[in-house]
Amino acid sequence: MKKVVVYCHGYGSSSHSDKVRRIEAMGFEVIAHDIDLDPSVSLPRLDQAIEDWCIEYFGAEHVELFFVGTSLGAWYANKLGHAFGSDTVLINPALDPAQSLGKYGVPEDILQKYALMATQTPPLMATSNSPT
Repeated sequence: MKKVVVYCHGYGSSSHSDKVRRIEAMGFEVIAHDIDLDPSVSLPRLDQAIEDWCIEYFGAEHVELFFVGTSLGAWYANKLGHAFGSDTVLINPALDPAQSLGKYGVPEDILQKYALMATQTPPLMATSNSPT
C-alpha cells in the first residue's frame, strides 16, 4: 500500500513551501494544494482534488493518506483527515480561525464561515489520544 502525506499549508503560505520539500526529502510522497482562504470553497475543492489524485495515480484502495498541517493548515488537515478516516499531525494548529484570522484583516464573511464550521463535526483535535 502506498503511503502519502497530504500537506496543508498555513495562512500566507503555499503548497510550494519549504515544509513540503522537507517532507519529500524524508522519503514521503506528498500531495500539497494551494488552499483558498474561504473554507466553503477550499474544503470541497481539496476533498475532490485528493480523491481525484488518489484514484488517478494509485487507485483509491491502494493509498493510505496521512494529513499534516501547520497553523491554519492544521485546521484543514483535521477536517480532511476526519473526512478520509486518516491519521493527522497538527503543527501549531489554529484552534479558532474565526478569532485568530481577524487580526490579519480577513473579511468578516470569511471569519463567519470559520465560526459556523467550528460548531460542526469534527471539532479540532477531538481524538481519544488528546492530552488532558
